[in-house]
Amino acid sequence: MSDAIKGLVKFQTDRELDKKPYEALNEHTNIVAELLETLGLNVPKENRTKFGVEFAKFVANAKIEGLTTDIEDFEENKEHETVDGYCDVITFAVGALLKLGYDPEKSLQQCSQEINSRAGVMLNGKFEKDMSEEAQSLWLPANYTLALLDGK
Repeated sequence: MSDAIKGLVKFQTDRELDKKPYEALNEHTNIVAELLETLGLNVPKENRTKFGVEFAKFVANAKIEGLTTDIEDFEENKEHETVDGYCDVITFAVGALLKLGYDPEKSLQQCSQEINSRAGVMLNGKFEKDMSEEAQSLWLPANYTLALLDGK
């Protein structure tokens, strides 16, 4: 396991997020909310529940509208298909980082440094950062310029 991945696992295990039950729609809602950041959009804390409801409607409507089809052997290979989907998300994210001119491993190391320096609490199964001045003074912000590929 790479150091960057170890750091992300540390974030999950230190906060016992890995002990929470797996809920696909919740995981996907969190991923979509983070993807919206790449478009300059934020889902504020007070909108998370409503955002989850709207995302669930989107998922249901995508099938109704014929935008998606069922994976024929999904029920027989559910875990395999689920893992494959998350690996594909990571693959696309690595490709996007490379296109932006960033080393994915170094980028993840910077991200890991930042998230592991934050204090906070668990609320409704989600880690909520302590936003006090004292807590923020201890944060180690990611410096993604250190992750730029040569020539950028």
